[in-house]
Amino acid sequence: MSRANRSIENLINFAGSVSGGNTQEVPEILRRMREEPEPFAVEVLAQRAQLARARQQCAVSAEAARKLEGMLEELLQGSALHCYQVLLREEARLAVVRLGGELRELPIHPTIDLEELRGLEPWDVLRVRENVVVGVCRDDPHLRAAAQGEIAEFRGYHDRARGQARVVRRGGEEEVVRLARSLADRELSPREKLVLHRSLPGFAIGVVPAEGARSRFEVPIAQIETRLCDLAGLDEIAGRLIEEILLRLIRADLSARFDLQPMRGALLMSYKPGMGKTALMRALARLLFELGQQQGFDVQLFLVKPNETKNLFHGEDARIVREDIWGAIRARQQEAHSRPLLQLLVLDEIDALGRRAGVDQPRTSAAEDDALQAFLVEMDGMEKEQTGDRTPARVLCVGMTNRPDRIDPALKRPGRFGDLVIDMPEIDLEGALGILSVYARKPSISWYLDRQPAAGVDLGTVQERILRPALARIFSAVVLRYFTDTQRTVEVTAGEILAG
Repeated sequence: MSRANRSIENLINFAGSVSGGNTQEVPEILRRMREEPEPFAVEVLAQRAQLARARQQCAVSAEAARKLEGMLEELLQGSALHCYQVLLREEARLAVVRLGGELRELPIHPTIDLEELRGLEPWDVLRVRENVVVGVCRDDPHLRAAAQGEIAEFRGYHDRARGQARVVRRGGEEEVVRLARSLADRELSPREKLVLHRSLPGFAIGVVPAEGARSRFEVPIAQIETRLCDLAGLDEIAGRLIEEILLRLIRADLSARFDLQPMRGALLMSYKPGMGKTALMRALARLLFELGQQQGFDVQLFLVKPNETKNLFHGEDARIVREDIWGAIRARQQEAHSRPLLQLLVLDEIDALGRRAGVDQPRTSAAEDDALQAFLVEMDGMEKEQTGDRTPARVLCVGMTNRPDRIDPALKRPGRFGDLVIDMPEIDLEGALGILSVYARKPSISWYLDRQPAAGVDLGTVQERILRPALARIFSAVVLRYFTDTQRTVEVTAGEILAG
């Protein structure tokens, strides 16, 4: 190919690239090259420079698009804050959320469908990143469980169409709350209670059914495994308690025949812990429960542990006594029941309830006075409420303490906890052997003999090599003292005698 032909071919290819591949314009290009070569060359160079600038701008734009896409991906997929939606402003695509204890308006990312936000329940949360709502976490049972807070009394509807109800929170006045969508469509009963949102108490998110609205102090007796046969050394006081309860609370015919006043309270006292008071009451409640199944009466147990009536806020101590304890007792009595009802209210460490200030007792807390006064008033008023033609319902209050000197004298009066006062017995040799025998008869227990664990050890070996040496270490009281020929004193203890 000649040099002229090669140049023409290059020009045709260049012309085609400039004209977008349209080779039909080649004759016109060749004509301009022959007739006006200089203007045509200037025009070609200008178009080439323009093309280079366009390519550079496209590269910059492509890089910016990649960076923007990465930022959006990070925005949507990265770590985010979680907050609750309070209100949705659809016209402005804004969500009113509670963030950092404040209500804030945040824009909603364009990829989020507003229909998804309309159907949120109060326990669902929004994902927020860089002050933009970028996602939704919904239908998570863990979120719903974590959002459950205070339980309030349902007092009726405020505006049924708008899903608003009237409630009474702990120790307060009536308030209006919004019902979650799952609650707005159902008919609420006046006896039901509403579960308020933990962080948004203006929302009710759950219901406590009337039949499940029980005190937090109630103990399911059917789940108690302790039996009187599992205890030792307490037979005498257990028999005394059972006899008094049967005669003065359960057997109404015998009470009327012998003109016995109902027993309203009992006090179990000891001056040191570990004497079996709590175990005795649990076993007694189980025994009465089983007896009731046979004889046709029901038993309910309330257990108040030490300092469970205490609260940081003033007035809450008395409210807990009035509502959480005695309120639950009254509510159960007002329920329809066809069989006699015995309610056991057991207060562990009753001295923690407080003591009123006196001449020799300085005032330490007004809340202690309020709680104690509330308990005395409720205990006295309960007997008046038990009159009438309804099925009998009795309440027995049992207090347990290691410090009888700290109990207010008003609690120890007859008609209160002074109806029956029992001193827990000290453990003697027979009682200690009985306690050890209780553990020894368990089939799964393993013994440690000759520095090795052993199973299936017979009872004689257990008593001789384990129980009696253990008693020898426990009972160190001297029962015999004599002098040898060298005037050396020799003492023999009860434990050494038991150990042979």
